Amino acid sequence: MAIGVRTVDTAGAGGTSWVAVEAIRASGQDPAAAALGTELWDWGVPTAASVSLLSDLNLQIIATGGLRSGLDVAAAIALGARAGGLAAPVLKAWKAGGYDGAVEYLRGVIETVKAVTFLTGCRTPAELASAPRVIGSTLRAWQEGAR
Repeated sequence: MAIGVRTVDTAGAGGTSWVAVEAIRASGQDPAAAALGTELWDWGVPTAASVSLLSDLNLQIIATGGLRSGLDVAAAIALGARAGGLAAPVLKAWKAGGYDGAVEYLRGVIETVKAVTFLTGCRTPAELASAPRVIGSTLRAWQEGAR
């Protein structure tokens, strides 16, 4: 923040694992590196924990990494994200139905965020950040461990 950073992409664990990518790349050339990559395949801070732990820093947070649905985007916004990014499901929808399939999928994401906003008594998705929420034990452990 001291150098002007105002927006952060969490790229939390749960999405593309770059450790896994490197493990696969090393599999035919460096067995030790491939074994290490396989062992650490799922290493990282989950997206929900990343967003939650950054939420009090007055940054604009983009939640990415493992988001698969509008409900995931709404949950990320409730935890303090400004927006959510979903790559894999959009690519899957595009592969199944081309441009129209991707657009249809994204419309569904938007409709889900709207529904969650309504169901929580909020007028806008931004209000989700101040709505009451239930935090599960795994996320609670991340929050408490960081303090």
